[in-house]
Amino acid sequence: MTIPQNKAFPFCPTALFWDNTSLFNIQQLAAFWKVEVLAPKLLNTEEAQCEELFLKTTSRDNIGRFIVRLPFKENIYNLGDSYNIAKRRFLHLENKLKFDMQLKNAYPKFMDDYISLGHKSLSTGS
Repeated sequence: MTIPQNKAFPFCPTALFWDNTSLFNIQQLAAFWKVEVLAPKLLNTEEAQCEELFLKTTSRDNIGRFIVRLPFKENIYNLGDSYNIAKRRFLHLENKLKFDMQLKNAYPKFMDDYISLGHKSLSTGS
């Protein structure tokens, strides 16, 4: 808002500013944040077991990487048809490599890079 002044230069405007922050606005903001706070998620039994395993077994090594134990199901017979799915994916990959020579040459290098970076290691089990 411009207020006329009785000065030597009356054409020089002076502006008046005020802070319109009121207690009401602060209360509205506080109420907004109370509404926006998410309620804690209720975990089912399996999720609770995974959370407990994570808290008990997760650590960091000497260079700062996380060491995490994967949550495996105790009853392996409930895995379903994962063997057949994995076998089908493997055969599909073999077939794809057979027809794409550029990919066939790049694939072993990619896997070697994974091993050298420590993202993959050779299995000792069957």
